[in-house]
Amino acid sequence: MDDLSGLDREELFDYLIEVGQNYDKKDWVEDKHLVPGCTSNIWLRVTGVDPVQIECCAESLIVRGYCYLITELVNGKHKADIESFDITSYITTNNLGVGTVQTRSNAFLNVWSTMLDRVNNYSDL
Repeated sequence: MDDLSGLDREELFDYLIEVGQNYDKKDWVEDKHLVPGCTSNIWLRVTGVDPVQIECCAESLIVRGYCYLITELVNGKHKADIESFDITSYITTNNLGVGTVQTRSNAFLNVWSTMLDRVNNYSDL
């Protein structure tokens, strides 16, 4: 995972847009995968739990970058490791809550919380 702490606001936006290019709408997008409470539409689905595997996509270019970051943090990890991960510290360390990015960091936390809930309630039926 890249260290984003040295990026200024513009560089961070550019980075998020660049890494999020492949996180646009997918063929599996439907209401049951919608992340509730977000201004921009974000969809998240869990495809496995041990190890955890998720897919995420969004309409907003910046939030697509967040989808990338979250999938990088989660995919291939054990559920216990994800549950104990300090996401607030990650956001602070990588300046994801600074300046106009602050409102976007709320989306990041919302996607993270939704992911944890869906991992904990996962059923492949």
